[in-house]
Order: sequence, then C-alpha cells, then structure tokens
Amino acid sequence: MLILHVTKFFHSVFERIKSLFRNKNFVRAAVVYLLSLALGVVGFFALGEHGWYALTCAPGLGSGFALALLNNGHKKPVTYQSVISTIFMSVMITVIMILLRAPIASVALGMGLSFLGSYLGFIFCKWENRKAVEAGGEIIDIFDTEKNKIGEMEKPEAHDKHQWHKNVHIWVTDGERVLVQLRSPRKKVFPNTWDVSVGGHFVSGDTPQECAAREWEEELGTPWEFGEPEADSEVKPLEICGGQAIFEFVYFFFLKCEFDTQRAKLLTAEVSEIKWLPFETFKQKIYTDEFIPYGDDYWEFVVRKLENLIMKKN
Repeated sequence: MLILHVTKFFHSVFERIKSLFRNKNFVRAAVVYLLSLALGVVGFFALGEHGWYALTCAPGLGSGFALALLNNGHKKPVTYQSVISTIFMSVMITVIMILLRAPIASVALGMGLSFLGSYLGFIFCKWENRKAVEAGGEIIDIFDTEKNKIGEMEKPEAHDKHQWHKNVHIWVTDGERVLVQLRSPRKKVFPNTWDVSVGGHFVSGDTPQECAAREWEEELGTPWEFGEPEADSEVKPLEICGGQAIFEFVYFFFLKCEFDTQRAKLLTAEVSEIKWLPFETFKQKIYTDEFIPYGDDYWEFVVRKLENLIMKKN
C-alpha cells in the first residue's frame, strides 16, 4: 500500500512537471530568469568590488520580466497576480541580498529594476497579444471532455485538430431589445452571419471574467464598465454547429444595460456591424439562416435567460 501511494505521488509530480513544460509562458519565464541569474553570478565574480550590482540588478530585471511573461503572456490586461508576484519576488531578493551583506545602493537598484523588468515584460506581452489577435494565432488552453486542461495550442491548430477549448458568449438586452453583431466577411466560420452581442475565445489562463472584459473591449472598442459579474452557472458544450466542428465549452454572461452603438469602434477583422433587435424580432430571426445555427437547445436556453432578465426589475 505504501509503495502504491509513493508511486502515485511521484506520478502526480511528474505529470505536473510535464504540464509546466507544455506551458510556453512558463518555459520562456524560466529561461529568462535563469539567464539573468547566470549573468548576475558571472558579473559578481568578474566585476570585483562592483560585482554586487551585477548580482542584484541582473536577476532583479530578469525576475520582473519573467513574472510578466508568466502572468500576462498572451493576455491584454495586467493581472493583480503579476503585481503581487513582482512585489513578493522583489522583497525576497532584497532580503537575501541584505543577509548576504550586499551594499544597500545595489539592493535598492535591483528592486527598482525588478519593477522596470515587470513593466517591460507587460509591454512586450501587450505587443505580442496584439500581433497574435491580428494573425488569429492566440495561444489557447485545450481540454478533455471533462474540462481538465491537457495543454496549449494556437487557436487555428486547436480548431483543425478538433480540440476542446473555451469560449465566452455575452448576451446584452436593454429590457426591450437584444444587441447582436454581424460577423466579418473575413471570418473563416459563418462569415456575414448574425451572432452574439460579444463573443470570443479564452486565451491561455483566462477566467470567464477576464475573457468577457477583453473580448468586449477588443470587439466593441469601448471599456468594460460592468465590474465583475458572475458568469451563468450553466456551461454548454458545442461540438457541432451547423455542420461545423467547433468543440467549445461556452460560458455565458447575460447583461441588462443601455449601450450606445454609436460609441463602438468595431474590430473590423471580427465584427462588421452591431445593432439592436426588438426582442420579439430576435426570437423569430434566430431560427433563420441569418443567424449562426447554434441549435434549438442553445437558443431556447438563451431566450429563457433573456426573458428572465427582461422581466427582472432593475
């Protein structure tokens, strides 16, 4: 029995290590930090009395950049986790350097460079994310049928290989109408077809709230102004949609709000047009070829949720 438990423990550790090395952001962050640490150690022995500056500054800058890669890779918004991680790492390096009796000036400079590294890493991640969105090549998590993460892939590859991944659908009503979007003619799947108010793929590591806020800002070009609403408890798996294999777990947000469509600055690679449809008109059109054929179960669920939201008093 003891041997069995020990075997299971080491197997779980091995699987965890494998999953980490399948994570592109983890690998890049580890390489950056180890290189900066090596540079600091070499500088410490090569620079004589100034060696402490190398030992504090190089790992400081490298750790900040590495943490930004780890926490913000392929994502647009900076996360609280990134800020907290940078502060924690900076404090740890500072304590260690003080215990080693490093000059206070070098310790302070190293701490400052860790925040500079974090900022530079965040800027790099924003640039990388923008390029990936333009090319349609965001890195997304892939899952088994039980929603357990099994790896990461670029979005087109995940689609081609029919890998399960996550998507968010945001449905918006003002109490009388429903906001809908017309998909761009450049979309590979269902071009020039009416769709959800806002929708899009989770990028690697996203929460439903992070995905919803990012997709809203990207597609409509306006700030997300709804705090952190709870995603609907029901998650729908969509394997085949209108004859297309999509393999998506769909997370829903249902919002009741006013939205001035004139404010929108549409991401034309994704969305051609947005408009309000009267709710009764919406219920008729969703079953025509003007809308994506998500299927009766999907549309009945969406209509029921919107009806409940419309009837709910503010």
